[in-house]
Amino acid sequence: MQTNENELRAISLTLEAGEHIRSCMGCTYNLQQSSQKISHHGTLAVTSQRIIFYSYTMGTPWVKFINYHHISLAKLDKDLSDSRGNITLINQGVNEVFTPCRMEIV
Repeated sequence: MQTNENELRAISLTLEAGEHIRSCMGCTYNLQQSSQKISHHGTLAVTSQRIIFYSYTMGTPWVKFINYHHISLAKLDKDLSDSRGNITLINQGVNEVFTPCRMEIV
């Protein structure tokens, strides 16, 4: 499955001067709002300055920026029964979990 070109274009529009995309992959991010979880399916991009997650879920664009200096831990959690695993970032003391949904990394 290919990385969504529209999502990549949208991420490119958020880049600062001199910033460039190093790698990206499709994934899901579960946003906890009040008592409900909202699943955002989108693209996680690793740039030269930060991590950017872009999603266009239910007709609404949503962007999450994570600066590298706010990440205290990054790990790949891999369940033996699931070959994908999860990417967990500890961002200012909060677990940010991204689940890859496309195996292709650009």
